This record gives sequence, C-alpha cells and structure tokens, in this order.
Amino acid sequence: MISKLLFFVMITTFLTACKVEVKVPAGGSVTNAGSTFICRTGQTCSVDVVDLFFDETYSAKAESGFRFKQWKKKDRGLCGGSNKPCHLFTSGFEGNSALMGFLERNEVFFLEPVFEIDDGEELGTQAASVCFNPEMLAQGTTVNVVFNSTDKENGGVVRFRVNEQVLGQESFGGRVGTHFHSEVSVTGASPSESNTDSYVAVDLSRKRITVFGVEAELTSPISATNTATITPGILERFDLAAGESFSQTHTTMVKTVSQGHTAEHVENVKRVKTYLGVDSVTVPAGTFDACKFVEETTLNGVSGETTRWFGVGNGELIKEDNDSTLTELISSEINGTPI
Repeated sequence: MISKLLFFVMITTFLTACKVEVKVPAGGSVTNAGSTFICRTGQTCSVDVVDLFFDETYSAKAESGFRFKQWKKKDRGLCGGSNKPCHLFTSGFEGNSALMGFLERNEVFFLEPVFEIDDGEELGTQAASVCFNPEMLAQGTTVNVVFNSTDKENGGVVRFRVNEQVLGQESFGGRVGTHFHSEVSVTGASPSESNTDSYVAVDLSRKRITVFGVEAELTSPISATNTATITPGILERFDLAAGESFSQTHTTMVKTVSQGHTAEHVENVKRVKTYLGVDSVTVPAGTFDACKFVEETTLNGVSGETTRWFGVGNGELIKEDNDSTLTELISSEINGTPI
C-alpha cells in the first residue's frame, strides 16, 4: 500500500502522461516560464510530452477583477490544491519502466486553474472569538437550520433540514461530554431521513470544542447505523488570531451496521486549519459578516481542502465550499429567533 501511494504521489506531482490538457475558465490565462505557451480564457490547450527532456513550469495569471485560487483537484489533475506555479518534468523517468510506460501510452492528464472574483476588500482582522456563540452550546438550546448543497460536477442539489437540540452531559466511550441530538431530513437528488447524536467536550473559557463521538442512524431509504469513535477528537478552535493556524492528527474507528451486516474500518486523519479573518459572504439567507476558515485534510493518504464561513455573533455555519460540493445557508433559527 505504501509503495503504491508513493508512486501515485510522485506521478501526480511531477508528470505522468504523454499529453497534458490545459483548460482555462473565465478569469485568467496559463503561461509557461518563457511565455512561449499561452492558454487564454475559454481555451483548451494541449502539451505533448514525448521524451526525457521535458521541463516546464506553468503559472496561472488572473485578469483584472479575479484572483488565482489554486490548481483544480480532479481525477488525473496535476498540482491539484496547490496555489504555486506547477513544475512538470520527466528527468526522473529514465530507468523506471513504470514511469516510462506513461510516455509510451496515449495517456491524458489535466492542468486546470481555479479563478475566483476579487472584490478588492481585505479580510477583517478580528479574532475568531467573534464567531463563538456559547448559546449554541448551552443545555436546552434548539437550532433549526436549512441548507442547500450543490454537487459541482453534475449540478444536483439536495436540501438539508436539521433540527438540533442540546441535551446536556452524557457518556460516550468512557468520556463525558455535551450531547447534541439532530434530526436530519434530506430532499432533492438524494432524499433520506436520519438521526445523529454527537458527543462534544466544550471549553467555554478557551473557546474550543472537541467532537469525540458520533452515532448516526439512517432510517430511510434503508436502515443503517454508523458509530464513530474519534481519538483524541476533532478539535475546533475559535481562539485564533487572523492568519493563525493549528494542526492535528486523529484516528476514527467507524463501525457500520446495515441490513444485518457489520463492518469496521479505521480513518487516519491529519488536519491543518487556518483562520483567515472576517469576510462578507452572501448566501440565499442574506449577507453576513463571517469568520473564514480554510482546512486542509489528509484522510488515509488522500488530501482535500474545505473552506467554511461562520457567522459573526451567532456562530452559525453560513457557507461551506470543498472540492465536490457547495453548501449555503437558506435559513436558521436559534431558540426560535432567526439569525
């Protein structure tokens, strides 16, 4: 497994094809170091790689009103998730039959920039504590929230309705924490009904929470349960200054029971989370000042990135954007009061 992982990382970080397809969306262009290669907005350009002397660095150049976010993460995507110039070369292929095989076959890989609108405004420098709301953690609190989640690949949309209640202190796996019970209804492309119970260590003085246990029961369209024991727990910090990061590793033991069958697996997770500052974000529920966090996660060797915005003063999740889905707030009530 380790050798396969190293091989995968190597060939996707450097180069693994006889052809690289560069597709440029609205917002900029892609050039090489000498500007002999230019692929502009709306174009799809090809780069042929046929020998051991290929060595090029590609940069994404944003147009006015846009900024370069990162190279897109996708199947056979090169430099996915990085916001640095993408260096591709074949000098290390000689003598390696597996890598040489990629040059000899008609393989196609992709290099695609992601541009986003640049509104010209700097993020606010308030600490993340402005988005920590103790009311949402107090026993007896109820939160009723609705989100829309859009699949970026096929455009499918599902709507989540979540009714959550804070039940107080209970034990899970030998640890005592605050018990959150949620009833979740999903409509749209993939309808379902489920109940989720989360067990969380709350540190109000330090503005930190740690999720160490989750029990999820799917009641429709089939019956199934998942129990996740997280060691030491998933830490969320609202004691960060703008620009500050923290890292964490944890292990999740997952037990699944479905249709009479039981399965278990282990998830090894590494997280690096950065608080960028206060941003203005617009979703169907309205326009909010929100704390913006970017989280880089590696799960069993596979990396991804998620950006989340939490509302100033209310602590509600306003928006979540990851590699595959975009989730936006439709409405939220905390103890019956709209945010």
